[in-house]
Amino acid sequence: MNPFASLIITYLVGAAQIVTSSILGVILIIVGYVGYKEAITWNKIVGVIVCLAGLGLINLK
Repeated sequence: MNPFASLIITYLVGAAQIVTSSILGVILIIVGYVGYKEAITWNKIVGVIVCLAGLGLINLK
């Protein structure tokens, strides 16, 4: 396999893992709130914002 193609595939897999983790965090906060009546605190809101900002910075080209 071409080393350049391998690098692109590795980057895409890494980016997919970051996107999945960020979305999963948001979904789990919603499930905790709806299903378990868990409070949504400022720490959780800031955590989601930091994750999404990091995701945006990673995807900048």
